[in-house]
Amino acid sequence: KQVVSTQSTGGIEYEEILINISVAVNTPSHTGYVKVSKNVAYKDAPLYACDQICSSEITSVPNNGLTITFPIKPTNPSTPILYIASQTQQLVELRHIIEEHHGLDLHSLEEHPISALFIIVIAVVIVVFHALLFHMIYKEFCSGDRGYNKSAR
Repeated sequence: KQVVSTQSTGGIEYEEILINISVAVNTPSHTGYVKVSKNVAYKDAPLYACDQICSSEITSVPNNGLTITFPIKPTNPSTPILYIASQTQQLVELRHIIEEHHGLDLHSLEEHPISALFIIVIAVVIVVFHALLFHMIYKEFCSGDRGYNKSAR
């Protein structure tokens, strides 16, 4: 079963430019598209956009009110579905930052699970440490010589 959710918003102000954004997402697959357009009254103001991870070309939003469309794909970790800027250099720098950190997903254990051997070794170390600690405390407080240091005799 395919469920598509659509949301359109118009008149969003970005650096004194009114833009319109429409998003459609297929719920089960988390795919879809995002469309962006610029109000025709702001045809002289430059506006640029790129997709979720800026993997596609940086595109100029048309001055004539036409929309540009970018695909929405699931990402891990979740990322914004659209980046916009008034200068291409801002998006180029953003793309560089994303490329620098791409693949460094420290929160995902699905791709790099902790091995069972590692967990067992850590558990054994913790148990042995507590056994030795208990043994030392027992020896100190439960021995027959209370309060006397054997080496001082």
